[in-house]
Amino acid sequence: STLRAAVREARKHGLRVVCHIGTWRDGRACLDAGGAALTHLWDEAPVPPALVRDLAARQVPVIPTQPVQVDLPRYAGAQAVGLGDPLLRPLTTARLRAAYADPSRFVKKARFWLRYQSAHKGDYERQLLALHRGGVTLLTGSDSGNFGTFHGHALHRELALLGEAGVPSWAALQAATTAAGRFLGLRLGVRVGDAASFVVLDASPVDNLAATQQLRHVVQSGRLVDRRMLLRGTSVATQPSALPATPRLWPPERRGARPSRASGAPGPGG
Repeated sequence: STLRAAVREARKHGLRVVCHIGTWRDGRACLDAGGAALTHLWDEAPVPPALVRDLAARQVPVIPTQPVQVDLPRYAGAQAVGLGDPLLRPLTTARLRAAYADPSRFVKKARFWLRYQSAHKGDYERQLLALHRGGVTLLTGSDSGNFGTFHGHALHRELALLGEAGVPSWAALQAATTAAGRFLGLRLGVRVGDAASFVVLDASPVDNLAATQQLRHVVQSGRLVDRRMLLRGTSVATQPSALPATPRLWPPERRGARPSRASGAPGPGG
């Protein structure tokens, strides 16, 4: 088939194929063709148990991209709470927020998605939880740039939506960090030699995944990012010497208080 030929050709060039699926039948075709991952979920039919089993056995991850599938109602309408998120507000304009506040002026496709998403969030949550409980690796994504998705911020919403569906916090955080790093061939974690890119938060995301938005510091490739300068579009990074000598990332009493691997939590370094 065309898909099998595409996968074979990609492998010749050291590339992996991520399949954008519309139905679970598409997911099976991708898996059987040797695809490396699936992106999106299908809400109108339960995910087949055999597909869940085979995805887990072959270690083929799924990227749910829940923001594009269920989050538009959070931003649409005069009473919507989403555009007030502190992390998002600096990235939007008053004109954009006003446009979201009046759904009657949405284009036809956006009006359809608003109605559809409001009715189907629970369906997506059930599919997502079935994949997690079946041992399928989840990776975070967002499909940013679509209605109700905002670059950068939508990744935080993906984490929150994983939690709302019932995925444990450690598993959700792993989907955005160490599991994603393994899929991309990157060393993301806290061991010597891992990439020195991380965030420092004001609260524990293990207790509440929404805490990923409470950013205190962003470190990229060993450099502390000046977020205020970033928003102004100017120089964004300080020298590594500006980093605190002994940053306090977690309260001492929380150290070592991670769930066991048996509960689905990642071990040290993911």
